Amino acid sequence: MVKLNTPQINLNLIATDFNLLGVDGKYHSLKEIGDKPFIVMFICNHCPFVKRIINDLSLEIKKIKDDYKVNTFAIMPNDVEAYPDDSHEEMKKFSTNHGLCFPYLIDEKQDIAKAYGAVCTPDIFIFNSSKKLRYRGRFDNINDIKYKFVEGKSELYNAVKKIIENEDVDLSNDVVHGIGCSIKWKDKNI
Repeated sequence: MVKLNTPQINLNLIATDFNLLGVDGKYHSLKEIGDKPFIVMFICNHCPFVKRIINDLSLEIKKIKDDYKVNTFAIMPNDVEAYPDDSHEEMKKFSTNHGLCFPYLIDEKQDIAKAYGAVCTPDIFIFNSSKKLRYRGRFDNINDIKYKFVEGKSELYNAVKKIIENEDVDLSNDVVHGIGCSIKWKDKNI
């Protein structure tokens, strides 16, 4: 496991569309979101950083969806030949076991992870309705010894709220960069 921090936020990044297979057997794209803000997360099954947050993250995404009608996509970018725990079949089990309420998609070619500049799992991006990046950071301060998940109080939830209230808000000063396992690139993508 190589631990990485997410890079500085690039507020000029425009979301790249995709057409990726989900654990539900359907293909998903940004066409599903209409003209609303949305979240794109790069996660995987085997990463201890993802495992640490996934249950709380799933609950928080459900609250965000209920409160703000914000769609979320989780994308698994890893090389599944080198990391079979991240295979599409294992993704289905992971999704069921953790009650994921959002499409969990596989980026087999790793093109989408590259287009977004994703570097680790988890790597969380929030875009406004114009598909402009407004937040890239961690889910919450889970490393604080006093951390206790409170629904609707995470850094992610607060960022979504600010973006809903003011689409062009610059959250770069609010961002605490995420930490996660490096994406497991295929040799041709390194």
